[in-house]
Amino acid sequence: MSVDLEPPQPAAPVPAPPADPPRVKRWRDEVARLDEMIEDQKRTRIKMKWLLYVGAAIAVPTVFYHPAAPFGVMAFAITSWATGRYFAWGHLIERGYQLRMAQIELKKELAAAGLPAHAENI
Repeated sequence: MSVDLEPPQPAAPVPAPPADPPRVKRWRDEVARLDEMIEDQKRTRIKMKWLLYVGAAIAVPTVFYHPAAPFGVMAFAITSWATGRYFAWGHLIERGYQLRMAQIELKKELAAAGLPAHAENI
């Protein structure tokens, strides 16, 4: 009775998950970049308060220069703050629109690549 002792065969390699096609990766990166920009602009909008604080701090000693000077300094500080908030608001709206468009393009690319377009993929 002879026994064949063959070396064990290596296990079949586990297939790697399919890599994103380049266009899908590009749109994923764009969505991530726009998300970051929106968060940064939200923080910037909140940080604009420093203009009011600096204006108030500078306005106090200007009373020694002229009794009406604090009003001018505070008017400048409030105008600067309001302008900065307005520009940040405009940028937030524009980036939000760009994010929605990028998400739509990502869904199209996922569908073209045959990948599911679930929320975790976008």
